Amino acid sequence: MPSATLDAQLMAEAEERMALRREELKKLCVVRDLRSTDKIEKCFQKAHQIYRQCQVYVVERDFDHAYILLLQLVELYQKKMPCHREFHLARFENERKRLDKKCGDALALLDRILSGMLDEEVTQLQHAHDEDEHILTTPHHHHHDMIMSSEPPAKDAVALALEARLLALKRRNS
Repeated sequence: MPSATLDAQLMAEAEERMALRREELKKLCVVRDLRSTDKIEKCFQKAHQIYRQCQVYVVERDFDHAYILLLQLVELYQKKMPCHREFHLARFENERKRLDKKCGDALALLDRILSGMLDEEVTQLQHAHDEDEHILTTPHHHHHDMIMSSEPPAKDAVALALEARLLALKRRNS
């Protein structure tokens, strides 16, 4: 199969898998409704913590957790916090502006997350394809010879010692 066709097929399959992956991750994004007794300051603080942790996950290339946290940030800041009675007070204007900026910055994070997820999917598919190609191109008799000539794996010293102790215990109890 020509390389360009294979690459296009792998990319299409990777995008499909990524869409399914994102749907599954969305199910894990749970943000509870705010109660009237919740302090809005704590909500702003929580939103900032979520954003920082999301950044850490992106640096660590843990794109699934980063994606979930990004969804939680949007859900908290865009949907839950505006319903709080104190959210629109003038004294929280600076906090709202800071979070607005972070949400704007989060778009760049989202691009990195989605790009990383796609790269992971393509790499996995390419690896699976390469393994399939290797199996199909390796002569069958070569596999048979390898299987027939391989000796059972040698046991390590710890396993041998444990077996000896078990045998001794069985003999003593008999």
